[in-house]
Amino acid sequence: LAMRRFRRLSRIPGPVRVTARGLSTVPRHVAVIMDGNRRYGQKTVGNKLKGHAEGGQRLHDCVRWCLDTGVQHLSAFAFSTENWKRTPVEINYLMRLFTTKLEEIKEIALKEGVAVRLCASDKDRLPAHVQRSFEDLEATTASANPPLTLNLCVSYGGQG
Repeated sequence: LAMRRFRRLSRIPGPVRVTARGLSTVPRHVAVIMDGNRRYGQKTVGNKLKGHAEGGQRLHDCVRWCLDTGVQHLSAFAFSTENWKRTPVEINYLMRLFTTKLEEIKEIALKEGVAVRLCASDKDRLPAHVQRSFEDLEATTASANPPLTLNLCVSYGGQG
């Protein structure tokens, strides 16, 4: 029910404001697969790459929703090992976008006490600057008892 409500509200422009009122239970862990950003970008602005930036903003909204409702863990599946098969132009754009969005996430995390973790099965494929950004984010946001732990799943996969 909660995710159905979020899906409906996530289509509304601007920040999503949802409270736990009306929910019978609040899940401890919510996972989202960040899929469809290229299709969205192509459909709305005629540019596949621009959809990825919008997807990053929706992640911010989802973090806010989790904090507002009391969800303790959020896992965002953002870039699988399958995505390494995309064009070099798109991969380079996404790596630059990761660096930019990680700085924005860091601001929110420090303000709200959110701990951020990188979950990757093939971390070595990430460019060194992206790895450093993730390492800095993890170290800076480490907390003994955060209200929310954000697991960013990047370069993950179960298939060789």
